[in-house]
Parts: sequence; C-alpha cells; structure tokens
Amino acid sequence: MSQQQKPVLSIVIVSYNVKDLLLECLHSIRNSVSIPHEVLVIDNASADGTCAAVKEMFPEVILTESKANLGFSAGNNVGLKQAKGEYILMLNPDAAFIDNSFPEALAYLQKAGTKNLLLGPRILNPDKSFQSSAWKFPNVAQHFLESIFLNRFLDIISYPEAASTKEAMPVDFVSGAAILLSKQTLNEIGQLDEDLFWMDDTDLGYRNLEKGGENIYFPGWKIIHHIGQSSAKNLSLVISNQIISKLKFYKKYKRYFSFFFSFFIFLLHVILRLVSLLPFAPFHKRTFAKWKAYATTFGKLWKYLFMGKISVT
Repeated sequence: MSQQQKPVLSIVIVSYNVKDLLLECLHSIRNSVSIPHEVLVIDNASADGTCAAVKEMFPEVILTESKANLGFSAGNNVGLKQAKGEYILMLNPDAAFIDNSFPEALAYLQKAGTKNLLLGPRILNPDKSFQSSAWKFPNVAQHFLESIFLNRFLDIISYPEAASTKEAMPVDFVSGAAILLSKQTLNEIGQLDEDLFWMDDTDLGYRNLEKGGENIYFPGWKIIHHIGQSSAKNLSLVISNQIISKLKFYKKYKRYFSFFFSFFIFLLHVILRLVSLLPFAPFHKRTFAKWKAYATTFGKLWKYLFMGKISVT
C-alpha cells in the first residue's frame, strides 16, 4: 500500500512470544489480502526475538513494542486506536489465511451497510479438521458440566451445525481468534473490556447484540488456527483468569444468580482438578504445571470474592 493510499482494512494483531507463528500469519496476509490494508502488530514484551524478526521481514508492518505485557484486550485496544481502515480485523498471531476467501466475508459486511455486524470465519486446525468457533453465552449449567468432566459429552455451548453449514448464521458470539467488523460498529459498541481475560469476544458479542447488531458465523471465509499457543506458556495466569473473567462478566451485567452459583461451581471445578491431577503431578512436568495452575486459581478465587478485582496480566 502506498503511503498516500488510505487503507480499507486494518488488521490488528497482539503477539506474545509466538514469533514463528506470527511470521506465518504475516506471510499469509501478504499472500491473501490484496485490498489496500495496514497491519498493526502490538507486541506484549516478547522475549523470543519477535520484534527484530518483524522489522526485518515485514518492514511495512506498523509495530508497537510494549515494554510490559498489556494482556490481550489492552493490546488490541492500542491497535484499535491506531487503526485507519474503514473495516477492522482483529486476528490472533497463531492464525493464518489459507485461501482467498476473505473478500467474500468483507463483501458480506459491506452489504450490511449501517447494521452492526461482527463476522467470524470457519476455523480449522492445522490438519484442516474443524475447530469450533461459534459459541453460546456461558451459563451455570455449562460450568457445572465442565466441573464434573461431562462438558465433552454433553455439549451445550457450541453450535454443532456450524461444522457442516455453508450458509452464514447468527450466533451468540464468535471466536476472538478472528473478528471482522466495521469502524462504525466499533465506535458504537466500544473497544475491548480490559478487565476481562478470555471473555473479550463474549463481551464484545454481548454488547453488539445489546445495541441491536448481529454476530455472524461466516463459513465461507476460512482460516487456520494453532489454538492455545500463547496461553500454553503461562497456565497459572490463563486458567485463573479464564474462570475469574466469567465471574466478572456475570457481575458486569448484574447476573448475580449466575455469579454466586458459578463461584461455588468453579470452586468445585478447581478442587476436582487438584485431586485428579495430584497422583500424576510428581511424574509429569506438564501435569505438575496444570496442578500448580489450579492451586493458584484456588487462591485467586477466594481473593477475588473478598478483595474484588484481580489483574488480568
């Protein structure tokens, strides 16, 4: 894109210690996105040489080097404030375009006119198998099934039809791995809530519906997503904030019944994980890391109940 040409699309990517996957993501953008666009990378103080590699291989990228880990939501908000495009794509660094299907999604959004839409693609695993990316809002029943290990057998949070449909369909919210929206919609519903972690996409979708918009799963647009690559590096932070952010979400929207019941369900969830992991933790490094993460979460749950706000970074 020439310096004089205003971008139609701004692609905002928040990165943390996933250099190789980020470079793959940027290569896919270069190969698949032909409309005038800008790419904004906000790096959350990575220690793996990410910034140097981006500067060398992708000098056209607008790189923000944070001196601290801002978290996903705050990092995205930095990029959203800089974005000049009429349309915005928030994209995970561990995601990548795999074909030329993106223009179809952009055309769908453009035809919506002034209607507030959030679009999410069909997401595939690296082996091209289906990865769920359209979700229903969280609820107490879901948390209970997860706490007693039945969530995998009784799926009440996703849309099974999403795996086979070829048509765009309205859903509660779409995965934060890739969300396409207009700058106008962003201005109406606001930026990401920096007090939430792992619930930013839920909250964004909820606010969009409150404003009379729609959240659309758009299977014609496809991406690859290497799920959980950044989160795998800090399980204690991720697991505790996944759980606490759900409580914050309920409290934010004054769903106090869900808040209090979910607190005790999450406590049960954590205790059962600690008990089930303990026999294997001394013999397996990854299992010990998970056990330690749940032990940290147990303490944070009580601190959140009695002390209020818990940091998301």
